Order: sequence, then structure tokens, then C-alpha cells
Amino acid sequence: AKPLLVAVCVFWSFFSVTTYTSGPDLRVVSRSEFDSASFVWERIDKTQDKYCVLADTWELLVLEGLSAGKIVGGGFPIDYQFNQDERLRLYGKLQYETDLGALAEMRALTSADKCWVILPESIVDEQKEQYLATMMGGAGKLIGDRVVWEEATISTGAVE
Repeated sequence: AKPLLVAVCVFWSFFSVTTYTSGPDLRVVSRSEFDSASFVWERIDKTQDKYCVLADTWELLVLEGLSAGKIVGGGFPIDYQFNQDERLRLYGKLQYETDLGALAEMRALTSADKCWVILPESIVDEQKEQYLATMMGGAGKLIGDRVVWEEATISTGAVE
């Protein structure tokens, strides 16, 4: 009986350790996803209270970690079940449509003064590049296999 009990305990321990070490991860963040989130974090105005970063969930998770929780979900609303329907809808819209009103909608949802967009290079053709450059006020920066756009700051000409 004792050898059987020991064998069951060893098997159960092995099973438990294997289950916990494999974790719930669906995949690992790519180098490009990490680098694009790092690029945004290095350049974003950290004095702001509101942020607007439209990107895939993986980049946003990296950004949340780099910012020590200051930027959660790119600044977009999160519901009680941790869904971000508006962010996902806008992210899909930028991938497949050309609606210049998307930037105003991003700002309205986040209450931020300035937005960032991160998209996979594989979906950025010449038309999409022109559309996003027009909407964001400048060209995107290629980082690995991601393209990052920073909304251009528009000078009002006012003296501060």
C-alpha cells in the first residue's frame, strides 16, 4: 500500500508541476511586439493622465508592464468582464477600412490629447500607409514587423 501511495503522490506532483509551469499562455510576445511597445513607452508623454494607444492586445500587455500599470488597455474603456469592444472595433477598422474619423473617435473614447497606433507591417500597403499618415499627421516608423504611428502635434502658433 505504501509503494502505491508514493507512486500516486509522485505522479500527482509531476502532473501538478507540469500544469502550473505550462501556464495559461496562448503564445509568447514577439520581439517586434515588445520593441514596438518599448518604442511607444520611451517616447510617450509620461506626465499625462490619459493615454491613447491603439494596438493588438499583446503590445498593450507589454506596455502595461513597462508603464507599471500606468497605461492599461491602451487607455480605452474596459468593461466589467475586461472586454474592450470599442478598442477591438477601432483596431479592426484601421486594419480593413480607411475612415479618417477614427482618430477623433479614439480621442473621444480615451480622453487623451494624443494617440498612437501600432499595426502589423504585413497589412500596411501603400494605400493604408497614406491613409494613416494623413490621419496621424506623419509617417509611421517600422520596428521589426510592426509599424508605429505617433499623432503629430499640431502647432497653433500661440506663444506660451
